[in-house]
Amino acid sequence: MPDHLCLSLYEGLLDAAGSSLVLLDWDYRVPRPAAGRIRHLKADWGHIGLEPIAALMQYADLLIGVDFGPLHDASLIPGLRTLGLWTAKFRGTSPSDPTATRFTWSASLPES
Repeated sequence: MPDHLCLSLYEGLLDAAGSSLVLLDWDYRVPRPAAGRIRHLKADWGHIGLEPIAALMQYADLLIGVDFGPLHDASLIPGLRTLGLWTAKFRGTSPSDPTATRFTWSASLPES
């Protein structure tokens, strides 16, 4: 997802939910704005294992992720809402860009 879309998503979530964000990014692929309500996995905690990540997820209201382990593991946590973002390259879908990227999504929004 392009940085400007990530930043817009962060801003919208922070404004709408009144909560904090934890970016489960261990190789610095996502933008990290300087905001007190945004924490970054690698920058703030270093390399942590699966158990601490699972503990973070148990306290989360929503997990947004790409096709990666924690998004799939979220299905094991009762009541955790998820939003998965998927990308794919499609040849020939845009006259101006023959290798255009499309974003799709999936959601799991159990009753809370």
